[in-house]
Amino acid sequence: MSAIRKNDKLRRLQAVNTCTAPGIIEEVEFLWKIAVWWSRLRARRVPAPRTISFDNVGLTLIHPKATVQLNWQQIGAVYAYKRDCWTVDQICLALVDETRQISIDVGEDDKGYPELIAHLPDHLPGCLAVEEWWFGVAFPPFETQLTRLYTREVTTTSPENESRPDDPYPSIQ
Repeated sequence: MSAIRKNDKLRRLQAVNTCTAPGIIEEVEFLWKIAVWWSRLRARRVPAPRTISFDNVGLTLIHPKATVQLNWQQIGAVYAYKRDCWTVDQICLALVDETRQISIDVGEDDKGYPELIAHLPDHLPGCLAVEEWWFGVAFPPFETQLTRLYTREVTTTSPENESRPDDPYPSIQ
């Protein structure tokens, strides 16, 4: 409904309700201004849509500002965690490359998320199936519950492959 039509409705309401209790029209106008302010505020906060797609080669996160790709062979670890979004929680995945230089974070709101979590074990042998980890991450509410779903087996023992102190995703059990 356009702003002109809304203003016409408000004027008609004022004309019809001239004999109502004093202050009712002012209260309606005040509430209307709050509703308009709130709708404009929410329109600014709508996140840009993100899409996660994958195939037999790897996965791609498409975002309006950037596109990030990882091959399945590059993925060194996958973590599930819960993000506190004030009134609700969002279950997310962090897919990290072996060098820990590239990380793809995907959440429940991303298009393709349900398909990705269902097919991770198909592409990453040893990755936990969604049935094995989802409940443990989802509950209790409003707690992060960082859970390792997958870690690539390291075949050699070199200093590059060892855990580093500045590791953003520490080794967890």
